[in-house]
Amino acid sequence: MIGDSFGWRKLLVNNFKTRLLIAFFVVVIASLLKLSTSFLIPILLIAFFFVSEFFIFTFTIVFLPLFWFSIKHIFSKKDIKWIEPPKYVKRLAKRMSIKIKKLGMQRDLDNAFVFNGNVIIGEKLKRRLKRYEMEAVIAHEFAHIKKHHFIKEILLLFLFSIPIISFLGLPTIIQMIAQSSYLIIILIPIMHYTEYDADKLAAKYVGNQVFKKALLSFKTNDKLDDDSETHPSIKKRIKNLFS
Repeated sequence: MIGDSFGWRKLLVNNFKTRLLIAFFVVVIASLLKLSTSFLIPILLIAFFFVSEFFIFTFTIVFLPLFWFSIKHIFSKKDIKWIEPPKYVKRLAKRMSIKIKKLGMQRDLDNAFVFNGNVIIGEKLKRRLKRYEMEAVIAHEFAHIKKHHFIKEILLLFLFSIPIISFLGLPTIIQMIAQSSYLIIILIPIMHYTEYDADKLAAKYVGNQVFKKALLSFKTNDKLDDDSETHPSIKKRIKNLFS
């Protein structure tokens, strides 16, 4: 595994573009391995394992913790308290034609998400946001439900993941790393698209300025231009609102 003498850990954790570039190089080199003559194969193998070491490092310190965090919060039913939706949430749901019987409140969560057609709100998030900001966040989650984004994400991922069969025939470890890299690359625009789409719809019900303030409440370390694998940057999302 790569050392951290050059600050690779900080670079990979904090820099989305670097992580994306590494995944891209993994896919390109694996593709060349399928097409290359025997003369180039040793060189490409060295290049692949050099680049893939960074990908494995990234996968271990970024994707696995993110995946575990998501699974933990989604399936930790004991941490979710189901409450009667406040009147403003019911009014919003009616305006957006969303059926809602209960609202989930989860401890130690500073975010919101949709699971099995229900909106789950973090208690930390509720405490720090003003009511109109909270309404904007809930409108965003309702938009995911209304637009059936989860189903669309699964269908699009399945459709665009068909090319991964081209890596069949490569050594197993190379095949697994290349396919994982490819899936991450295609998942990014799909996830970003659904976030932009949900933002647009939510803003129609709460107003662009209100939704903008809600987005700004999620900025970290005063940074607005940091993308992630699942979400565009706040700066891009605000620009999308007014485009």
